[in-house]
Amino acid sequence: MHSTWSFAAGPGVASDIALYRGKLYSISGGGELFVHEFTSSEDVLTQHGSAKDHSCPVETVIDTSPPLDEENLREGYSWWSTLYLVVSCTGKLLMVRWRWHLPIFYWYRHWCADELSKKIKLDVFEADLEKRRWSEVKELGDQALFLGTSCSKALPLPVHANCIFFLGLNITDLCFEGIINGIGDCAYCVYDMKNDTFRFDNPVSIKREPLSFRCDTGLYQR
Repeated sequence: MHSTWSFAAGPGVASDIALYRGKLYSISGGGELFVHEFTSSEDVLTQHGSAKDHSCPVETVIDTSPPLDEENLREGYSWWSTLYLVVSCTGKLLMVRWRWHLPIFYWYRHWCADELSKKIKLDVFEADLEKRRWSEVKELGDQALFLGTSCSKALPLPVHANCIFFLGLNITDLCFEGIINGIGDCAYCVYDMKNDTFRFDNPVSIKREPLSFRCDTGLYQR
């Protein structure tokens, strides 16, 4: 069997991707949702005679971003957001918006857990593919969401119902010296949708190695 690579076109840079009902969906930094159609190598060769320069069609599913409470922003502040796609245990395509209320011109500083709880917000939306819009989700039921940089997962966990787990890197990457005052190098965070509360954890058993970056002039670590 002859295999080929196909270029997945799409406007801008994708913030996250998810496989849903056999199709690949991507989301932009602004919250627009796209679906990418992939064909087999045989179909490509049949239709085009060659797989060269073939790109996969992309369709805009939702072209409007979920609303942000911009009216409550202080002057000189904005929402810094990260978007995640995750398929729920009930088969819904969800988008989790992690956002932080920060100055437009932000300088790294020390943060404590109490401050972060007031500055960080998490919103959950369901993709309504028929009406082509985002619908806000107020509760997750008996499932918990786990958000990561390479993949995200929903699991049926009644003991952690309505909870969203996300990496501490979301926060410590924007903290001076990469730590939260009183906690240290935060490994993960938990948001309880029911109580609207955050918990920042740094288990002693979790040891993270520094990340290394290579370039032509040397090796860098953080």
